[in-house]
Amino acid sequence: MPNAVAVQLPFWQDPQSPLALAISVTSSSCEVFFTLWDEAGEELPNHLGKITFSECWATSTVSTDLLPYAAEPHAFTSFLLEVPNSAWLAATRELRERHYYGWKHWDKFKYHRHYVVQGGEGYLEVLASSFAAGLASDDECRRYAFLRD
Repeated sequence: MPNAVAVQLPFWQDPQSPLALAISVTSSSCEVFFTLWDEAGEELPNHLGKITFSECWATSTVSTDLLPYAAEPHAFTSFLLEVPNSAWLAATRELRERHYYGWKHWDKFKYHRHYVVQGGEGYLEVLASSFAAGLASDDECRRYAFLRD
């Protein structure tokens, strides 16, 4: 089983929350939204968490609670995983090189990280250059209100 490293998030993601994925092809980014808990483990009714991935190259969703990665021990209440030496990233680079010889000369994005976000009904994998975690805007909270159902 491949190893993964837990990266702490600045809030407490509700572990039962479904995930909502929004992809912007024009800006090469994607965002993942989910519900949050307060310190008592109660849902925060007016907030959603958001992780924005920059230079998003590929995504994959899997509907299972069982991760194919072994995370190193940690004490974080909320986290995402980063998969070093990712076989998926290597295979995606190889596939692109086969179909677009010399692509690294014209595509200047740095697709060098493989991230995993867990949700209550599965997990989401993202190939991207970096991520930022924060709270969703009021407009985004209204748009993704279905996550609370």
